[in-house]
Amino acid sequence: MAHTILITAHPRLLPLNRRALSYCESIVAEGERINQIFFMHDANFIAIHPSAQQWSAFAAEHGISLQTCVSTAEQKSIHLRDYAAGFQQGGLSSLADSILSSEHLVQFNEDFTESDMYRKSGLTDKKKIVFIFKSAPKENSLAAEGVDLLLVLSAFEADIGVVFQGDGILNITESETDRPSYTKRFKALADFDVEKRYILDGKSHNIEVECEMLTETAFQQIVQESHTLYF
Repeated sequence: MAHTILITAHPRLLPLNRRALSYCESIVAEGERINQIFFMHDANFIAIHPSAQQWSAFAAEHGISLQTCVSTAEQKSIHLRDYAAGFQQGGLSSLADSILSSEHLVQFNEDFTESDMYRKSGLTDKKKIVFIFKSAPKENSLAAEGVDLLLVLSAFEADIGVVFQGDGILNITESETDRPSYTKRFKALADFDVEKRYILDGKSHNIEVECEMLTETAFQQIVQESHTLYF
């Protein structure tokens, strides 16, 4: 079995960082393969954090690629010359390719729970992916990077769904404040043939992107059948 590991949390969340590394070690110990470990958003700082040495040693021993998001690194002024050994910069297309060639996708983010490591034994379609947007839009937010990855994956032959939940619904609603708007980018989903667009736990007023209302039962079914990514 091949795995893609996506880390989006800041290295200051040390227990989560250690848990991610322990999980990767357990995968290798079971004789399975890690296609790529990708560091997105605030996780880019791991490449210059003291904990990077542990990742470097692990990757060197097992020949695993450690990729950081090049565009995020530029935004956050994280320079390649300061990276620990083994860390490289890569684009979202590299992450997309790894996801689509993996049977398992695990994301370690600030809302990570043990249940997120559950291996969906019935998940056989590597190309079935659901993006769940839970955070409100803000400058250089994880949601902004999420929609970029979404649009990249839509260029591949992937079966993509999108769920807007809680504050994530603000990404597709009219705004009278000075918060950034990603509505135009989400409107482009229709042009990229991303037709599975849903709203969970929200009202449909002022929504600028056509979506269907989703029940909790239907949402859980979608999650069980798909690779899940949270932004």
